[in-house]
Amino acid sequence: MSYHITIKEMPEELRPRERLQKTGPGSLSDAELLAIILGSGSRKESALALATRILREGEGLAFLANATLEELLKLKGIGMAKATQIKAAVELGKRLMAYRREEKISISTPQDAALILMEDMKFLDREYFKVMLLNTKNHCTSIETISIGTLNASLVHPREVFKLA
Repeated sequence: MSYHITIKEMPEELRPRERLQKTGPGSLSDAELLAIILGSGSRKESALALATRILREGEGLAFLANATLEELLKLKGIGMAKATQIKAAVELGKRLMAYRREEKISISTPQDAALILMEDMKFLDREYFKVMLLNTKNHCTSIETISIGTLNASLVHPREVFKLA
């Protein structure tokens, strides 16, 4: 029988929750943050070991951002409770990014627009054509999806772009 160390057996300064309290969430790795979300591991691995394995097997955060409940349930050590916790945390993160976007951000360069759109679009598995609508003060009023294409192309007619504007 293999022995694993539980988080409770770890020195206090190495435990993810305690580190978050002491040094803030920015000091934690992706695996440590995921371990906090999971709350507990399984009989064979700690929450931290489980989180590390999920990120390694699933190819990182991009997997978590797009994984369905069914895909999460296929991972050893993940049941319905943990899968729904992960999906809820990912959705909350997406909503927080959308909330930040609702703040009146002025768009003066293509980089400004990219910063707003990149968070939502970096994990997409197909080409999306989106339109960012601005008011006369260059504040983003809406972001609309015009077309969802294939892996590397998206067809759009100019009429579809101007119709929303």
